[in-house]
Amino acid sequence: MRQITEKEKYPTLSRWIKNKLINKMFKDNSYLAQKYFLEIGCGTGEILEFLDNYKMSGEGTDLSQDAIDIAKTRMPKDSKIKIYKKNFFELNQKYGLTLMMDVLEHLEDDDSAVEKMNLLLNKDGFFILNVPAHQKLFSEFDEAVGHFRRYEKDDLIKLLKKHGFEIKIFWSYGTNLLSLTGSIFSKKEKNMEISRKERTVHSGMTQPSFMKKYYSLFSKFYFLSYLQWPFLNTDIGANYLILCKKSGEKA
Repeated sequence: MRQITEKEKYPTLSRWIKNKLINKMFKDNSYLAQKYFLEIGCGTGEILEFLDNYKMSGEGTDLSQDAIDIAKTRMPKDSKIKIYKKNFFELNQKYGLTLMMDVLEHLEDDDSAVEKMNLLLNKDGFFILNVPAHQKLFSEFDEAVGHFRRYEKDDLIKLLKKHGFEIKIFWSYGTNLLSLTGSIFSKKEKNMEISRKERTVHSGMTQPSFMKKYYSLFSKFYFLSYLQWPFLNTDIGANYLILCKKSGEKA
């Protein structure tokens, strides 16, 4: 039976916008759906289910067996997607597309992770990345979900170019208000007694209680986020969604 997590039942505004933008990215760049893919940190399979709807073939990997078990319930019997537990640094296969959605900020050595992304791609392969933006917004909320950092646009572009990626799309989306709200409410929920790894796993499965309590109110205004779409190419959002192409030329 297909399982629904709190993350899907009570999505934050940023999560809601991100899913809309991923759909836009694939519609505007139809060649992506033809690629054999790898999603790193696939969690409970929300993105994998989206990719399966495009009848794509690929793989999803995560370090949480609980998340993998949930993700597998989302795949139909005729799915061409394999899901398994493994550290992506141990993989050596080549892919046409890799995805790292809300993962890089959880890795202490993000430099090595981006370098590995390049090594996992075929020549002219593509990499889709989603991360939180602006270190000045780093808060108790980020610590509670296991983030090491947030990113600045120039620094992230420099990191991607350093490891041989050409930027095709760089969208900034989401609101600073949501980060502030999350910080205020998460002060009561933050549990620093568990490890950062455990906080990361927990963040992928559950939603803060304030989102569950106020979701019915917040969600009534989500449609207003479409007003931000004309400004996706600016740097005013609280998150970045990027499409890169492996260029082979490292900066």
